[in-house]
Amino acid sequence: MISGKKAPIQNLFDLVAQAITRYNSFVVFYLIAVNGLYLVILMVSLFELIRFKRTQSLVDEAYLMQSDETPSISVISPAYNEEATIIEAVNALLKLHYPRFEIIVVNDGSKDNTLNLLIDKFQLRRIDCAYTPVIPTKPVRNIYMSPAHPRLRVVDKENGGKADSLNTGINVSRNELFCGIDADSLLEADALLKGVYPFVRWKGDVAVTSGIIRIVNGCTVNRGKVEKVALPKMPVVLFQIVEYLRIFLIGRFAWNAMNSVLIVSGAFGIFKKDLVISAGGYMTNTVGEDMELIVRLHRVMRERKKVERIYFLPHPVCWTEAPSSLRVLARQRDRWQRGLMETLWKHRAMIGNPRYGTIGMFSIPFIVAFEMLSPLVEMTGYATMTLSFAMGMLETHFVVLFLVATFLFGHLMSICSLIIEEALFKKYGRLRDILILIVYAFLENLGWRQIHFLIRFKALFSFLSKKKGWGAMTRAGFGPVKPAAQRVKG
Repeated sequence: MISGKKAPIQNLFDLVAQAITRYNSFVVFYLIAVNGLYLVILMVSLFELIRFKRTQSLVDEAYLMQSDETPSISVISPAYNEEATIIEAVNALLKLHYPRFEIIVVNDGSKDNTLNLLIDKFQLRRIDCAYTPVIPTKPVRNIYMSPAHPRLRVVDKENGGKADSLNTGINVSRNELFCGIDADSLLEADALLKGVYPFVRWKGDVAVTSGIIRIVNGCTVNRGKVEKVALPKMPVVLFQIVEYLRIFLIGRFAWNAMNSVLIVSGAFGIFKKDLVISAGGYMTNTVGEDMELIVRLHRVMRERKKVERIYFLPHPVCWTEAPSSLRVLARQRDRWQRGLMETLWKHRAMIGNPRYGTIGMFSIPFIVAFEMLSPLVEMTGYATMTLSFAMGMLETHFVVLFLVATFLFGHLMSICSLIIEEALFKKYGRLRDILILIVYAFLENLGWRQIHFLIRFKALFSFLSKKKGWGAMTRAGFGPVKPAAQRVKG
């Protein structure tokens, strides 16, 4: 009787063991496939970056400053409770080196002192002018201009979120291109000139360009200009610096080769205004409005059979303030992951659809399989590997392959991004800074990666529960005097 009772239990144990072993095999195969594709992306990025550096000398900024072919740009900066950074940000925008541009700051019903600071600092005066909502938005209360700074206009509106503010700025804008920038970000003076060059070189064939996002924490900022590039002391921010370099210098540049850039950071992108208006503007019911717009533009262009390039450039620089605490970072990454999933779900008809070319057949399937699902696979892989160890059935080759796929390739990608950074751009000039970043590139896969994946794993449940909103964020500011951190929502 006893042996008879043990048999079903033993059979169940064997079935569970087989299932776990098979899943472990799948996880290892998945991670090898992911990292193998990322290795290909790394090689393509290196080729594209070398080619880019060879042709960069073709950019004649003096010609762009004088040429009638240089398009006019409206710089739109949405602001909600941004009193900690807004003055430095506007000062930076006023110093942009560009022939024809205007600055539109959209105050999205801020509850702090953002609007009053702008009024006092830039001597704003309310003007009477008609507001035509080509794209529907929340009501506009007032529009201000600055006699001292004729390029600057400030729009005060009811709160509607970042996407609604960008749509308001598009409605108010008077130029053929617009540049969306976050209020907690600083553009380098030549960023617009460098970013607009593809519009001039491939006139009529470029829809969007974007630049690299760099982290300003730790840098010395004076009157809207980054005077000294330096590293912060907070480990949370140092890990993000390594991550940003890898994402931009390796992750996004390779997609240019196939005209398959799917993400243009909301912190800095230059758009053909008429195309965005015809596509309906920014979507206001998602937390990932920047990615959703880019995917929709790809979709609209291919459906209209007029495909223009969406191009990432590594040399126009936008400096942004990164979260300095794990709690705030978790809110940010939860929102990013939810925005990714919302976009993919909304445009799921494009997945594997040859009508949309490389976007439908490769780029979006890649994002689904290796960006959206990777936290789920890797976190469950840690769990099944641990369970296998506890059950005494963890095979050595699984451990070796899992560690190689998880850590060795991760180290390789991060170190390569730092080598590219130092060889081609040299923003971090001190040897000490480079050595610190190398150390954090190694440490990134020993805890930080797992924390990050856990945050993104939890975001899956936030998405399934239809969670909305951006969550509370904080701003410390750019200057030497740090105002109290403000709560920010989109």
